[in-house]
Amino acid sequence: MVFKARTTIKPFFQRKLQYVLSKHFKIKPKDIALYRRALVHKSFSNNRRKQGENNERLEFLGDALLNAFTAEYLFEKLPTATEGKLTKMRAKIVSRRYLHKLAFKVEVNHLVSFSANSKLTENSLAGNAFEALLGAIYLDTGHSGLWKAMHKIFNENIDLSKIEVEEKDYKSLMYEWCQKNKIEPVYETVEEQLDGGKTHFVVALTIGEEIFQGAGRSKKIAEREAAQLFSEQKNIK
Repeated sequence: MVFKARTTIKPFFQRKLQYVLSKHFKIKPKDIALYRRALVHKSFSNNRRKQGENNERLEFLGDALLNAFTAEYLFEKLPTATEGKLTKMRAKIVSRRYLHKLAFKVEVNHLVSFSANSKLTENSLAGNAFEALLGAIYLDTGHSGLWKAMHKIFNENIDLSKIEVEEKDYKSLMYEWCQKNKIEPVYETVEEQLDGGKTHFVVALTIGEEIFQGAGRSKKIAEREAAQLFSEQKNIK
C-alpha cells in the first residue's frame, strides 16, 4: 500500500494575505511575519498582552515612504503643476480619509486584526495598516519593489484628473456659506493624542446646531476635513 504525503494547507489568513499582496501589490512575500505584524493594530496586541507586537513602527516607516513616493509620482505625472498645487494634491492623497478609502479598494481592511472596541469603519485603522504594509514591503523587497508596487496601486486606483477637479478650498466655501446665512462657525479641538509616534487631532466644527468632525495629523488638516464634510453635505460648490 502506498501512502501519499498529506499536503500542508496554509492557514486561511495567510492565503488571504498572499492573495491581496499578489492581486493588488504584485508582491510575493519572503518574510511573511513582517506582513502579519503590519496588520496588527495595537488594540489587538494589547488585549493579548503582547506589547510591541503591532504595526506602529512599520506605520511610521510606511508613512514617510508614502509621502516620498507620492511627491515623486505627482512630480512626474504633472510636469506643469506648481509647487503649491503639488503640495495640496499630495496632502489629499496621504490624508487619513483618502488612505482609509484606498485601503478598502485594495482589500487591506479584510486583513487588519484589531480589538472589538475599535470601529474599523469609523477611524483610520485600515489606512494606518495600509501605511504599515508599505513599510513591510520596503523591508522585504527593497526600494525598487515598493516603488513598483506603489506605481501599480496608484495607476489602478487614483485618478489625478479627478483629484485636480475636486481640489477646492473647503474652508473658504464654508465661510462664504456662513456669511450668507449669518451663522458664525466655531472650531474646537476635541481630541489630541499621540498615535504611533505621530500626533493625532480631532476637530469639531459647529455651524448652527450641526457638528462636523475632522481628523488629521495637524489641526489645520482636521479643520479642513471638517469643512469638507460640511461643504459636501450642503452640496456647496
